[in-house]
Amino acid sequence: MKGFTTLKDVERAMRALWREDPEYARTLLGPRTRGSTTERALFELGHDGWPTLQVRDREIAYVGEGQRGAAIYTAQIPELGGRLGAVPLADLGDDQLERVRVRRGPHALELYVEGVDTSTLPPTDLVTFVVGQDYTLWTWHPGLPLNPLDGEVAVKLT
Repeated sequence: MKGFTTLKDVERAMRALWREDPEYARTLLGPRTRGSTTERALFELGHDGWPTLQVRDREIAYVGEGQRGAAIYTAQIPELGGRLGAVPLADLGDDQLERVRVRRGPHALELYVEGVDTSTLPPTDLVTFVVGQDYTLWTWHPGLPLNPLDGEVAVKLT
């Protein structure tokens, strides 16, 4: 499902999701506040009530195929102030494993580590977009995706 070349294409995917499931789409406006976070929102509501991108003309790169045939794209967007806050469960030290908890996130249950100093999370300019076969935006987040098919269970550090 290659074919997206700029963030305008991602905006079209967000608009498709907005038509299909506005409640879910609203959770993707940003800023991201759990796991890998951003200081600013990627999407804002435009004058016409549709979500629009702040950096529409930025080029994106096709990375490959994800779960259930989704296409994965990345872009460099330093304006968002991204921080990496999701890691594979297997990468946690013993002290962090003792503080892993479960909470109900906006879309599903999620694992997180209690008591992490978020100011120590590494910054990133890279943003990932996951687009479904129906050309709707499934999700976006700072950093590269973890792959549960490779046994990487994601744990959020925030």
